[in-house]
Amino acid sequence: MFRLRDYYAPDFTDPMFASCPDAVLRPAETDTVAPDNYHAMSIYPEYFRINGQWLMAEESRMDCVPVYADGKIKVTEFRHLKAGDLVVCGRTEDSMRKALARAIRKLRSSANLPYYRDGYAKTMERREREERERRLLMETWRADPSKYEKEIRSIPISELSL
Repeated sequence: MFRLRDYYAPDFTDPMFASCPDAVLRPAETDTVAPDNYHAMSIYPEYFRINGQWLMAEESRMDCVPVYADGKIKVTEFRHLKAGDLVVCGRTEDSMRKALARAIRKLRSSANLPYYRDGYAKTMERREREERERRLLMETWRADPSKYEKEIRSIPISELSL
């Protein structure tokens, strides 16, 4: 018979957690729209530090928004988000991927690369071009990773896909 494992909360007195900053809360400007850089929930238990206190989200629900209200973290679907709701923001993940995506777009625009042709040639051309871009980008990144530091932090959410 299946038995779900017991869950043990983290030890928030550990220096790793005790030194963490508070979560950033931003009000939703309009109904059903979360602020830029909102935190998207996952299926796992999630905690947020608000005013020095660690709060666990009331439920785990993927692709929803954590909203701070009445001293709790409430998991809210976008369709139920109201203007003025305090949304947890500031989660950054996979910043290397974002920087690479931005750099690839710059390389493509500066190289005036041709549009893809149809059929097999399109596939081979795309593979060869992407491999050239990847090599060039990784060489540039290894030479000076700090060169992309500003770009990592400034990439809009709409540009995350390659």
